[in-house]
Amino acid sequence: MAEAKTVVPPKADEFRYLPPPKEDFSWLPKHEGILDKFKRKAGENPFVPIGLGMTTVVLGLGLWQMRTGNVKRSQFFMRARIAAQGSTVAALLIGVWYSSKKGKEPPPPQR
Repeated sequence: MAEAKTVVPPKADEFRYLPPPKEDFSWLPKHEGILDKFKRKAGENPFVPIGLGMTTVVLGLGLWQMRTGNVKRSQFFMRARIAAQGSTVAALLIGVWYSSKKGKEPPPPQR
């Protein structure tokens, strides 16, 4: 019969030979809140929040016209909403393209 092997867990002092890192970690991204992230992203590509706002306003107007029973005006706003969504997507794609062409800082050298 095969004997069962016992696993001995390592002692806590066996890992004390690893020194704490002495690098400067200031290049790591800092934690940012939702509002800070929105501000940063809006600064990088300001047309996306503008398009998002336009889409929201036009959608609200279209829904209001639908509720009041003005079918012709409601259809106009729903078509305008599609145009606003398309412009938002175009702004997003242009922003992605621009940021890829702009070039980023190279990462810090690894030691």
